[in-house]
Amino acid sequence: MIRMRHFGCAGRLIAAVMFMTLLTVAHASAFTLDQVRLRDELLCGVASDLPGFSKADSEGTWHGINVDICRAVAAAVLGDSSKVRFVPLNQNDAITSLLSGEADLLSMNLGWNLSYDTSVGIHFCGVTFYDGLGFMVPVKSEIGSALELGNSSICHEPVESVEAGLDKFFASHNLSYRKVEFAGELAFRSAVQSAQCEVISGNLSRLAILRMWLPQPESYQILPETILRRPLGPAVRQGDDGWFNVVRWVLFILKIAEDEGLTSANLEIMKSSTDTDIRRLLGLEGIKGTGLGLSDDWVIRVISQVGNYGEIFERTLGRNSPIKMERHLNEIWSRGGLHYGPAID
Repeated sequence: MIRMRHFGCAGRLIAAVMFMTLLTVAHASAFTLDQVRLRDELLCGVASDLPGFSKADSEGTWHGINVDICRAVAAAVLGDSSKVRFVPLNQNDAITSLLSGEADLLSMNLGWNLSYDTSVGIHFCGVTFYDGLGFMVPVKSEIGSALELGNSSICHEPVESVEAGLDKFFASHNLSYRKVEFAGELAFRSAVQSAQCEVISGNLSRLAILRMWLPQPESYQILPETILRRPLGPAVRQGDDGWFNVVRWVLFILKIAEDEGLTSANLEIMKSSTDTDIRRLLGLEGIKGTGLGLSDDWVIRVISQVGNYGEIFERTLGRNSPIKMERHLNEIWSRGGLHYGPAID
């Protein structure tokens, strides 16, 4: 017998949505692309209050990298990136909301793992953001690498995966460390602000947001090492391969465009390029949008309205945002990162 408690949070979600999966997978395959077009609006499930990823401002306008993935899909499918209704969800009800049809896709910090990908009736379409366990230290410490953290006091929240990751990293490098746990967002932030922590550990996204909240964010740096990797990306219902392909290729195109140097700023110039790869990318040659059920100019619409992956990252999480996160693993492959897209041929 499978003992669900071993799966932790993922296991509880599996148990919660298994019955919903059985009831809805057949219905969910009823051609989401057609439903979105008929409605003339994309329903996108996002986290409700996560700066840099998905957060509404005082006027109700949504911002963040996950938000812009939804806008890119809307631009590709409906021709207008503004035709999105954002559905605020939490981790506990996200999958159920997707399976029930409350959302056409989830674009939130949902970790791609075996349990989610095989047991709850959803498919991940790719990776929007490579998260993972990292470290943040005061700049004045002059620490430049996680390998210099031996005998340090490491502040972290009491999360099982974080504790296991820290133990594994320090043991593998024959280093010792002291655990300092703070339960809850307010306690953790207060400990950092009051300089109780030599080193802070957590998911890179969490560390970057925490640094933004500090009175002097420039006085802290996130070390380059990522000791655990956690890929985050959009998910759709199982049973609708056409919709899965659309969302997946929108994500690919954002990365391919960056790799090819195609931006929202130079798009008009690039339309006259004689480079075969650029012309295929823009739908001027080759198979165009036929295989996805999209118009031939769908890539042009996406890039003109939303930009490429690098543009999205920099304005939501990177140097043009309040968070000022370095890209590291989230660089394009040609600059040492993990993001790339398949060939268009």
